[in-house]
Amino acid sequence: MVGLVKYSLKRTVGKKLLEEEELRTLISEVQNVVNSRPLNFIPDSEQIIPLRPVDFLIPYEEGNSEFPHLPKADMEDPDYRPQKKTNKEELVEEIRKASDRINKFWEIWTAEYLLALRERKNNIKKCPSAENPPKAGDIVIIRDDETKNRGVWKLGKIEKLLQVNVPL
Repeated sequence: MVGLVKYSLKRTVGKKLLEEEELRTLISEVQNVVNSRPLNFIPDSEQIIPLRPVDFLIPYEEGNSEFPHLPKADMEDPDYRPQKKTNKEELVEEIRKASDRINKFWEIWTAEYLLALRERKNNIKKCPSAENPPKAGDIVIIRDDETKNRGVWKLGKIEKLLQVNVPL
């Protein structure tokens, strides 16, 4: 997992030199992406709720993967350092660049992560007793290329499997 994140970060940033604040922001967003991925679902629930790494770190309300609301900065705090003043256009441009970087990371990471899951599954298949093909009642992630919101792919339950003969 660490290698996958490092690879995706390297491809996202490339040879660009990021300022410290830009790098901190990117790392925080990457942390949110990685820790919000579904690991499994909770079968005892009426709804299909994915179990995610962040649920162990910071228990959020049901199904919420947004960052918690942080308190306003304390101006009286001696360690508080206000950001340098900038105009609206510069702030909008910084937000756009940060959003572009995390979207690029998301595209690279999801493609590599899904590939790693497939490769892991193929390695497990070498041991016939460990093979676990999908069956009715299983919970699966439904890939949606049209979804603009990262990490919000829906979970679905397999109701019926269709038998299709595909030539190898």
